[in-house]
Amino acid sequence: MALQVGEVFATMTLDTKALDESLKRVTDQFQGIGTTLAGLGLTGAITRPLVSAAKEIYAYGSEFEAEMARVGAVMNLEGLGMSADEAALHMESLRDTALDLGEKTSLSAMQAAEAMEALAMAGWDSSAIEDAIEPLVRLVEVAGTGDLQAAASIVADSLTALGEGADQAGRLADVLTAAAKDQVMRPVFLAA
Repeated sequence: MALQVGEVFATMTLDTKALDESLKRVTDQFQGIGTTLAGLGLTGAITRPLVSAAKEIYAYGSEFEAEMARVGAVMNLEGLGMSADEAALHMESLRDTALDLGEKTSLSAMQAAEAMEALAMAGWDSSAIEDAIEPLVRLVEVAGTGDLQAAASIVADSLTALGEGADQAGRLADVLTAAAKDQVMRPVFLAA
């Protein structure tokens, strides 16, 4: 006998048009540089790596956008009653936060996006994720593990076990950071 409690429907939309256009311009610029260098008598030994670098930049950007789309799909903002415009604003804010952390910290934007997905899977909303992500980055940097996604999962699971809400994530991350800084807690804690 099977019991069906309910159904879940999700829509995932990935609009990478602007990113594709930007990365195409970069690729074209690299190819233009390569053509110029070839015109100067330089060989493919120089031009091929330039084109290859442009392709890698494009691939990384596409992977990041796909990860952010997964965050949006897990959060299902439109399914929670937000308009498409509101959901897009929330996702743009999360995307900008991930890119900012990737630029200003030792961790990448992709790592931030993966941690955001872990927090979204724990049922956190976009504002709770935004509030928690920077303290989590500090924790990972002090502990020296580099695994932001694991730290996000540990903090989310710990808060659930303690009966606390996502609003306490920054506080818990700061306490764990202080313990790691004082070497009370070994980074092995985050190596799970």
